[in-house]
Amino acid sequence: MANVADARWFGYYERAADFWRCAELALSQEKHIGRELFVPLFGPGVMLHLSVELYFKGYLLVSGIDEDALKTKYGHNLIVLYREVVAREPDLAGADDAVGRLNVFGHRQAGAIYPGPRHAAGYSDGGVAEALGPVVQQLDLRLRLRTFPRV
Repeated sequence: MANVADARWFGYYERAADFWRCAELALSQEKHIGRELFVPLFGPGVMLHLSVELYFKGYLLVSGIDEDALKTKYGHNLIVLYREVVAREPDLAGADDAVGRLNVFGHRQAGAIYPGPRHAAGYSDGGVAEALGPVVQQLDLRLRLRTFPRV
């Protein structure tokens, strides 16, 4: 269990939730305004990637992985982070395809962390947010329960 006095994990968790809410808002607005206004700079795909990355890292930090290892060993690679989460929580398996498609937003080789439209295919059309929603909800719940257990 995480040391509640050492609240660094909470920053990951709090930012993850913020980015998820921003991505949901952007995805809902893109349907009304158009994808071209969101994708080129800081679109829903980037926000989803940041959210999922921070949820994974927050969970792994609470699970005992050192914060330095999260930065050096895992970086921004959602695939590697997801495998580590699933190794600890096998019931969260099954979102490999969505994680793989979202992972492009974290690769510096794909245009830093701000990819152009050619890298953005599939983040909403393919249902990435919908596929990862249950994983994110479970991590959100498990982070809260591990840290603030019922008395």
